[in-house]
This record gives sequence, structure tokens and C-alpha cells, in this order.
Amino acid sequence: MRKLLLLQITHYMRNLLGCTAALLLALTAGKGRAQDGSLDTSFDPGTGAGNSVLAIAMQDDGKILVGGMFYSYNGSNCSPLVRLQANGSLDPTFNVGGAGPNEQVNSIMIQPDGRIVIGGWFTTYNGVGRKYVARLNSNGSLDASFDPGQGPDGRLSCAVLQPDGRLVIGGEFQNVNGSARRYVARLTSDGTLDASWNPANGGAGGIVTALALQADGRILLGGEFWNYGGLDRVRIARANPDGSADAGFNAGDVPFPTTSSLSVAPELIMVQPDGKIIVGGAFMNYVSTHSGVVRLNADGSVDATFGNGPGTNSGLYSGVFSGSLQADGKVILGGGFSSINGESRDGIARLGVDGSADSDFDPGSGIVTGSGPRILCMTAAPGNRYLIGGTFNSYNGISRNRIARINADAAVDMEETQQGDEALLLAPNPAHNGAWLSVGSKGVREVALLNAHGQVVRHMALSGGAENIWLDTQDLGPGFYMVRLFKDDASFRLGRLMVE
Repeated sequence: MRKLLLLQITHYMRNLLGCTAALLLALTAGKGRAQDGSLDTSFDPGTGAGNSVLAIAMQDDGKILVGGMFYSYNGSNCSPLVRLQANGSLDPTFNVGGAGPNEQVNSIMIQPDGRIVIGGWFTTYNGVGRKYVARLNSNGSLDASFDPGQGPDGRLSCAVLQPDGRLVIGGEFQNVNGSARRYVARLTSDGTLDASWNPANGGAGGIVTALALQADGRILLGGEFWNYGGLDRVRIARANPDGSADAGFNAGDVPFPTTSSLSVAPELIMVQPDGKIIVGGAFMNYVSTHSGVVRLNADGSVDATFGNGPGTNSGLYSGVFSGSLQADGKVILGGGFSSINGESRDGIARLGVDGSADSDFDPGSGIVTGSGPRILCMTAAPGNRYLIGGTFNSYNGISRNRIARINADAAVDMEETQQGDEALLLAPNPAHNGAWLSVGSKGVREVALLNAHGQVVRHMALSGGAENIWLDTQDLGPGFYMVRLFKDDASFRLGRLMVE
């Protein structure tokens, strides 16, 4: 019976293993692979977006949501939110007959049920009042069940979706629906203000520009602030699950010692499965030694083991503004830099697990960097690729206006995942309250469970190894999750778990 069950699970897993929106897996059966960093010419946006692309998100059906400052795409008039086919052409079935957002879209998040949450500078959607935040149905129509009322009284810069459907927002506001919330707040799943999430002193002491969710429910914030929740916190802080300031996270008194307040706010925060934190921005000397990118330990201190150089070249536009975590532990970063950790790279680069520049990832001439061209957003795409958006007009010498897709060979492909020395088995799958993860032998050092947005929603560090591990899924929303397992010998396995 057990053997039959394992065979059924193995068959199920082979059918399910694929690519989530933020994890890179090769879907090709053969070994022929495109060059790392090369342009994917099968994605052809024509003349592309008419202005900056600021947000990209992948739907489960392979279609692509794109938001920004543009009002045209490939010569056709449009709102600042469009949906593309997998080949880069406009999808005419999205928001049919609707006017869309009336102004800039800065963030796009897709819920497990397929509904879409957007944030930005808009005040209406399809002619209906929605100040700076709205939720859409999967076809692009407005979801009237999500109603923030008066909403925030200032524009949204960033947002992060929690597994329970609540939404943390950051930006330029000081009130939300009439209640004091300084620059950061949390909304319930129906859009109303979550009164239970209320940091001391109303929130942050300045504009919040970046947010990231940890597996334990705590939230990292970056921005132009000098305090958060009653504690002195310069440019970066961490909130407890109830919104209060986490006193155990402290990056120091002045982690960004510079005279230019415009060049210091973090624009990117990513949490790795081991709890370490990648921070990117246009800062020039984080704790006097790091430019553009730095990795922090879980307590906010600098991880001195990450990086073999000074980071990016200095300059207001030369920082890191976007990125993605690969399943093999490597990090892809985008921005306006022309070099990173001693390697010449124009706008996009990949770093190894130790932070050193990965010379195997070669974008050629990349984007033409300078005072304007930057990669401002990035997301993993099916077929072992990345979508990038920003203010660039070409990629490696080929015309691509503000959006492109690139090849980025991952360290683990489908064949290697299925035929490893030990199978990664999950049962039951689909799961209701949880699932057992079986690896067949000891030697597992950590396990991470990631949602469709690439956010780590569970992380377990294991001492002494384990053969069977229980993954609790009771408070997770329905949908697909990626299970990533690291072994003592630094190898890893991937699996996909469906939660009902």
C-alpha cells in the first residue's frame, strides 16, 4: 500500500513540477539551453511601452500583467495597466471596455484565487473611485467587494500581500480612511483598514519605499524615515506581526552615512530562505563599505560573507532597484549600474551564493546605463526566463522599449529534479491541514515553503537532520506552493505542494 501511495505521489509530483511566478525552473526536457543573460527574441513587444514600466506579474495561465507610467503599448493607446500574451503582444480580453487606472501603477500582486491587487498613484479604476489601491477580478474588471473607502490620503509606493489575504501598504500617506497611519498600514482582505495592526507613533517617520514579508509574519520596511514605531531606525526597520517595531532588528544608528537624502532609501528588499536579507538601492556606502547592494543577517547586522567587492559603481542612478531569488540560491539583480563587485555588467547581473559576480551570466552590453536607463522591476517567467521592465530602450544592442524577456539558465532543471539520488515526496498532496515531506534519509539542514509570489511563508532550520518533516498549512490560502529542501552537502531538492 505504501509503495503504491509513493508511486502515485511521484507521478503526481512529476505532473505538477513547473515554474512558479518567482522561482526559476527549466521546463525543457532536453539539455539544450540558451545562454545565461541573453535576450529571448521569442518575446517581441514591438515598440513596447510608451513610458516607464514599474511592475510585472505572471498569472498562472502564462499571461503577463504590466503596470507603469505608460499610456500606449506597441502603438496602441491603453491605460497604465495592461495584460500581455506570452509572446509579448497585447491581450485584448483584459478589462474589455474599461478605462482601467487613471494614473501610474507601482505594484501588482496576484492572489491565490487569481484576483489582482494593484497600488500606485491612481484615484479611479474604470471610472469608479479607488484611491491608490484596488482589487480586480482575473479578467481585469473591478472587484467591488474590495472597498478601501476613502483609502490612503497619499500615493502608494509599494505593497506586499500576506498569505491570509491581508495587504500591507507603504508610501506617502499619513491617514487611511480617516485614521492616522503614517506611511505604512495594513488592510484586511476586503480593503478596510486593519485596526489591529497599529505601530506606536502611527507608523514610520517618513516615506516607505520598499516592503518584504518574512516567513514568520514579520515585515521589513525601507524608506526615507529615521524612526519606526517609536524606535530610532534609519532607512530600514522590521515590524512584528502586529505592526509594532521589532527591537531585535537594528541596522545601526547611521547605516547610510551620506549627505544626499535622495540616494539612500532602499528600493528592494528580498528575504532568502535562510532568513538573510538582500537590500538594494542607490545608496553609496552602507556602513561605509557597501554600494548599491548589501546582505544583512536576521538581526540587521551586515553579513560580511556576502560579496567580494564594493558593490555597484557609485552614482544616483547606479544602484539596484529590482531582483529575484533563484532556486539554487543565486541572486539576479537589476538597476542602473555598470559594474558590480568588480565585474562589468550594464544594468543586470547575477551573484553567486557568496555574493561574488557570476561570470557565467553574461548579458552582453545589457541596457545602456547612465542618467536614465534602469531596470526597475523583474519577475521569473516560465521556461527558465525572466521578464524585466524599466526605462531602458535596448538590450544587448537590440531594441526593446522598457520591457524584455531574458534567458537565465537555472541550476536545477526538471530532469535533474525528478532523477536525483533521492525523491522529494509530499503526502497528502493536495494538502488540507498539512503534509509530510519525506526525503528517505537524514541530512536535511533546512526546508522552506514559498508561495506563488516567491515569498517564504514557512522556514525551518533543522539540526541533526530528519527523514520526515511535517509542513503545517492550516493558515495558508489555497493554491500551489514550492517546497525547497537543502541538505548538509549543499545540494537541494524542489517539489510542488497544492493546498486546498
